[in-house]
Amino acid sequence: WFPMGIYLYDHTTDTYGSYDERGTSMDNYTDINSRYITQMYVDICKWANLSTTALEAIETYKTTKATTTEKTVLDYMRGQALFNRALAYWHAQIFFELKPDGWGFPLFDKVENSLNGMKRKRATTADTWAFVVKDLEEAVPLLKGYNDKYRASEWAAKGLLAKVYMQADYINADYKTKAKSLMEDIINNSGKKLATLDVYRDMFYGNS
Repeated sequence: WFPMGIYLYDHTTDTYGSYDERGTSMDNYTDINSRYITQMYVDICKWANLSTTALEAIETYKTTKATTTEKTVLDYMRGQALFNRALAYWHAQIFFELKPDGWGFPLFDKVENSLNGMKRKRATTADTWAFVVKDLEEAVPLLKGYNDKYRASEWAAKGLLAKVYMQADYINADYKTKAKSLMEDIINNSGKKLATLDVYRDMFYGNS
């Protein structure tokens, strides 16, 4: 469900490929009652909760059964889970944040085992951004040295963190300075470079 909602906002979407309420998103007047939008809220909460489930499972195994070698791998897995939870909340904020001093998202910082526990109230926007920042700041060192292109890396986490710093700079005066430092680090040390326009465009069609 989640990709079926988000792909419509991609700049490559320039043709009509569906004939249900998704068409309104293509025309930039998204119907807030669209099942693709309402389900997106639910799916993001599931994404965050599954990431939290992974974090608790990793910690339980690490403290009860893991060998020394396994603990290194578990730290990497923890970094992946933290990145995923942060990415879920980042999507939540850019889609559903209405105003800086308003309501953000329910924060899943532990696994719930009851229906009532899952019915969490929304945190403030500022608290939601702070939660994302905390996860990413912890994830960065855990992902250092791993370069699997199909998984989050140190540079992916730094890139997302820099973006979050810029988007949430109104809640912390230091965020803009931190974002600048991170972006300089990525530019100077990641070995990455911006794709040319043709390559960038083709990425969205699976040609690169």
